[in-house]
Amino acid sequence: MSAGTSHQHDTPRIGRTLLNDLQTGNLKRTFMQDMRDIYHFYIDRDQKKRLREMGKIKAFFILAWWILKSLFFKLTPLRRVMLVVSLILSAQTSTVTIGNSDVGVDFDMIGRIILLMILLLELKDKLLARSELAAGRSVQSSFIPPEAPSIPGWDIYLCSRPANDVGGDLIDYMPLHPGTWGFAIGDVAGKGLGAALLMARMIATLRSIAPAHESLTGLCNAVNTIFCRDGIPSRFISLLYLHLRPESGSIEFVNAGHMPPIIAAEKGPRELGKGGPAIGLTRNAVFQQSTLTVGTGEFLVLYSDGVIDAVNSRGEFFGQDRFRDILGTIGRRSARAAGETIFAAIDRFAGTARQSDDISLLLLKRTG
Repeated sequence: MSAGTSHQHDTPRIGRTLLNDLQTGNLKRTFMQDMRDIYHFYIDRDQKKRLREMGKIKAFFILAWWILKSLFFKLTPLRRVMLVVSLILSAQTSTVTIGNSDVGVDFDMIGRIILLMILLLELKDKLLARSELAAGRSVQSSFIPPEAPSIPGWDIYLCSRPANDVGGDLIDYMPLHPGTWGFAIGDVAGKGLGAALLMARMIATLRSIAPAHESLTGLCNAVNTIFCRDGIPSRFISLLYLHLRPESGSIEFVNAGHMPPIIAAEKGPRELGKGGPAIGLTRNAVFQQSTLTVGTGEFLVLYSDGVIDAVNSRGEFFGQDRFRDILGTIGRRSARAAGETIFAAIDRFAGTARQSDDISLLLLKRTG
């Protein structure tokens, strides 16, 4: 087969692609999701409140106007001018008078061509951004452990699922001095590329200085100093860092503004105390080290707020109560089975709603 023939077979065909979209694209679900995304992207909180106070018909027209207005101001200056020109041309008559002759000009078609050019430019920007995010995703993936460590006497599960192409949750582990493992889970304020860059920096900082600190308060103080000195104003990072001593089941940890860890046992889940301020929030932060012992068959559950803040299409939150109910059923399961059960419950609850926040989960089960 010649190279030209092979290239023709590899080139996507419009008809076949459209047919495949109609058969497998789940168009109704995608359309509803896109409409929700448009609503949440272009309409701010105050506008949403005002819309709820209007009648349905009035709210429909006001919503359409606000979306178009927001779209207009989000375009670049050139594209705003192009949009106005295309709308003006679309409203013109099809003939113009030159001298004593009427000349037919399809202004409507010219307006549509200009709109198509705007679409092409916006799509170009999106694809370039997606390419850059894909590169960022590959770099970020290199910081996230591909699998849980194998530690005698422990069954461990870890998973981080970003809401976007890149995420702001961090999850990591490392062997330290003999008989000790370090585990970290955290959440950068915000989402997207900026949060992902801070997440990568936090992991790199922990990996470089954690082996030199036996004191967890000393480690958090050092990390906080670095991020207060070199961080970005209004950006902070919640962090829960722990030392696991596998043989004794003893765990030392410091909670810097993160979700409180939970012990899942036969008697039911038990939430531990809340921690101190997040990393990078204040230079005078005081961190407190705590110690606990995980019994045989018990789980230590560490998670990001994306777990309980998962939202369904009705705007309801998954919530702490649902999470605790699930934790009460995982006692006899392996760490992986328990983790997959939790994620499956979140997915069932969210349904067609798009994931709104990064979700991270770290389960440590003592097996003997």
